[in-house]
Amino acid sequence: MVKIERSFPAPVSLAAEAGKNNGSYEKPDVVARLIKDFHNKCYICGNCSAPR
Repeated sequence: MVKIERSFPAPVSLAAEAGKNNGSYEKPDVVARLIKDFHNKCYICGNCSAPR
């Protein structure tokens, strides 16, 4: 397991989407932050490049 230091504050769209019953976390600001925080690697396996 790899420990990831996530950046703060969370993307703005997360708060808006979290309040919805069927919110989507596939917003551009969230995806950009994940790519940055995980150094463009897959958040599951950590080996392969993340899809864009």
